[in-house]
Amino acid sequence: MKKTLLTLSLVALFSSPAFASKQGAYIGADIGANYVGSYYLDSNIGLVAGYDFQLSPKVVVGIEGEYRNLGSDSAFDGTSGINVGADVSASSYGINIKPKYYFTDSFYGAVMVGMHRITYEEKLTIGNDTLGGKDTANGFASGIEGGYEFDNNISIRGGIKYARADLLGYDTEFGTFYAGVNYKFN
Repeated sequence: MKKTLLTLSLVALFSSPAFASKQGAYIGADIGANYVGSYYLDSNIGLVAGYDFQLSPKVVVGIEGEYRNLGSDSAFDGTSGINVGADVSASSYGINIKPKYYFTDSFYGAVMVGMHRITYEEKLTIGNDTLGGKDTANGFASGIEGGYEFDNNISIRGGIKYARADLLGYDTEFGTFYAGVNYKFN
């Protein structure tokens, strides 16, 4: 009798919504407002694919691959009699580790750290002269995120990410404010 009660208690405990599995593979997309240094770039997309490992009912650790188009920007001025133009663009891809803490069964907060490969291109044109170049380097990424899971498959998320790398001889910082949606395969 005691074994039956213990077994039923454990089944009831682990089948409750508070212990619903949050483990599994996921994909996601977002739109981000991006900047490099003090210059804002066009809004663009980010794509993620990863796997969440549930360590406890409230703690999940995700490992994800990410591609992010950091956007581009162009400026041109010909009013001074000399044509002056500037073009910049950037993108990155990398791997992130994202520990999440669930405040409720649906709402979570997360931090993110990762290593990314960042490509940055800038070109300054003054009259017939062109300066600048293109560079690719490894950089460290970090960020914070909040999210809400509507069910076991769909969630929305938003946050801010930073990445820093030595590009074209300068320590360059990139940032993204983003909002997006994930789909988890269960």
